[in-house]
Amino acid sequence: MRREKMILEDHLKTADDLAYAWVHLKRAYRRIQKHYPNSSKLMKNFYKIVPGVLSGPWTYLKSELDDDHHRLINEAQFKELGHIYYNLEDRFEKLTEDISS
Repeated sequence: MRREKMILEDHLKTADDLAYAWVHLKRAYRRIQKHYPNSSKLMKNFYKIVPGVLSGPWTYLKSELDDDHHRLINEAQFKELGHIYYNLEDRFEKLTEDISS
């Protein structure tokens, strides 16, 4: 069965969700790292989620989504939106500014 492709709105919402996830994963990582050595089983498992710290599968996920996003948009939209799956920390800051305003 063929599924519908994501539309621009889906990509924007997904990028927002990933921005929240990214920032919170990094926060958790930094907190845990203060209490466990990098060689611990806990940290090794954390690296599987947030490898390298923060590359590997996460980078591939963003890259694939970014490629799909770029197939949907034109040059003018790209100039306005940019790479929505990169600079997730900046995206998170903007999202939280919008909430607190």
